[in-house]
Amino acid sequence: MKPLVHIGYPKTATTWFRTRFYPMVRDAFFVDRKTINPIIVKTDLANFNKSIIIEKLQIPKSNQLILCSETLMGHISDGSTNWKYSKENAIKLKELFPDSNIVIFIRNQQELITSAYIQYIKNGGNYSINKYLYSNENLFRFDHLEFDKKLAHYIQIFGRENIHIYVYEDFIKDRKAFLEKYIAKFQLEINFKNLNLVQVNSRIKSNFIPLKRFANCFIKKNSIKFKHRLFYIPLVNRMVDFYIKQTSNTFLAGEIATSEKILGAKNIAYIKNYYAQSNLNLIKIIDVEQLKQYKYLS
Repeated sequence: MKPLVHIGYPKTATTWFRTRFYPMVRDAFFVDRKTINPIIVKTDLANFNKSIIIEKLQIPKSNQLILCSETLMGHISDGSTNWKYSKENAIKLKELFPDSNIVIFIRNQQELITSAYIQYIKNGGNYSINKYLYSNENLFRFDHLEFDKKLAHYIQIFGRENIHIYVYEDFIKDRKAFLEKYIAKFQLEINFKNLNLVQVNSRIKSNFIPLKRFANCFIKKNSIKFKHRLFYIPLVNRMVDFYIKQTSNTFLAGEIATSEKILGAKNIAYIKNYYAQSNLNLIKIIDVEQLKQYKYLS
C-alpha cells in the first residue's frame, strides 16, 4: 500500500489524528512528529540525504507506512519558517516517498487564525491580536494560509490523484461519519470502538485570555520569540493555570472565545477580503457547495 502522509495544516485536528487515531491503526508503521521534525523538517534541503533518513526511520517492509506532523506544513505562529518548511518539505517527501497519498486538511481562515492566536497565548505569548497579526512577518504571515497556492505546489509535485484535501469543518460536524469514510478510503485496519473522539486542544474560555496574557509577562524565556517580557515571578503561571482549571466550568470562565470576540469586526473584514480570491480559486479542486457551506466564499 502507498505511504499515507498527513501534513496538516496546523489547527485542523492534526494533533488528534497523530495521538489518538494513527497509533491505533493495525499492521501499520506510524512515524510521529517527534521523529519527523528533527530528521525531515529541520534538515536543510542542501543537506538532505535520502539514504540516511530512510536508515534512521527503520521502516519495516511489510507494514503500511503512516507519517503525521502538522509541522510539515509549517507553524502558523512562525512566519520565519512556515513558507520555507511547507515548500521544501514537499520536495523532501517526494524524494523519500515518491508514490504517496498526501493528506491535507484546510480550515476557514477566520476560525483558523483565531485558534492559532489562542494557541499562541496558551504557549506563552501575550501580544494583542493586532500586534500578533500585523507587527512582524516572522511571527504571522497571511500568505501562509493562501490554500490555493500551497495545494497547487503539492499537486504539481505529487500529482492531483495523490493529493487528498479535506475541510476541517466536515470532520468536526460529524466525526464518526467522516472517519468511517476516511478509514474505508485508505483501507485502514482500526477498531472504531477503541477511538477516543474527544477534541485534544480545546479553546480556553474568553475571560481567561487576558489573564493568561498578563501572566505570560512574568514567565521564564521559552520558545515564544515574540512577546512582551517584564521580569520573572516564580510560579505565577502555575497559579494562573490552577485557577483556570478550577474555574473553567463556572461563570468566572465566561463563554467560549469566538472569532468575533477575539478578532473584532475590522480584522474579520480584512481576513475575508484578503483570502477572497485565494478561496475562490479553490473551486477548481474543492466542491463549491462545501466552500459555501463553511463560509470560505463570501
